[in-house]
Amino acid sequence: MFKFFRKIRQSLIMENKTSKYFKYAIGEIILVVIGILIALQINTWKEEYQQKREAITILNNLKFDLKEDLLDIDNRILWLQDKKDKSRFLLDLLQNADNLEAIDSGYVVKSLLRAAFITKFVPSFAAYNEIQNTGKLGLIKSGKLKNMLASYKSQTGENMHVETPYESTLKIFERKAISYLSDVPVNVNVSANIPEQLRTLKFNLSDMATDKELMNLLKHINYHTGVEITLKTNLLRPQIKQLLNLIDQELKQ
Repeated sequence: MFKFFRKIRQSLIMENKTSKYFKYAIGEIILVVIGILIALQINTWKEEYQQKREAITILNNLKFDLKEDLLDIDNRILWLQDKKDKSRFLLDLLQNADNLEAIDSGYVVKSLLRAAFITKFVPSFAAYNEIQNTGKLGLIKSGKLKNMLASYKSQTGENMHVETPYESTLKIFERKAISYLSDVPVNVNVSANIPEQLRTLKFNLSDMATDKELMNLLKHINYHTGVEITLKTNLLRPQIKQLLNLIDQELKQ
């Protein structure tokens, strides 16, 4: 191709056709410029295509993590609701029951175990942390989505501030409750949570009912569990759902 153009230039110069040569030279420059522009545009298309594919991967990774968070938080809410119900049962039992010795000890033990159970919501930020650390957050076009991701991370941090100090209360309650065990059978695996085995455990419920510190701990557990349920149900869960919707919207673009 270049040899062809060179021959044309030489022919025009030899024939002393200066005006035609200049016209040809201008045309050749225009062709070169057009070629460069086309090459640049192709390169831009390739970069945009690569960025779009990378953005889709990022969004799908975020979506996967958030779906895992949603499943986890739904399970935590169920656990917390059961924990609140069990702690409420224990409060009502110890405050109002006339004949504590006649109560089903198996259900009492299960209620005590659940009331003292520590459950934590640990969100997954693997994808979000990766795009932050690699500087690829800009591949997400939606400003609303980026702001909500930052907000969600902040809110989960607040949730941890609510959960973590609460663990010490649960441990204290567990130790105090265990101190009221009046009959511990041999070879009983309480963690198996088998009703027949739990019924063999006996707690001195009458003494527990007169222990003000234990009762206050139980009240605190019931109240704090309600706070956790509200936080996860009314704040974190709706945020996850909204983030998933925003990601789906961006994937469709």
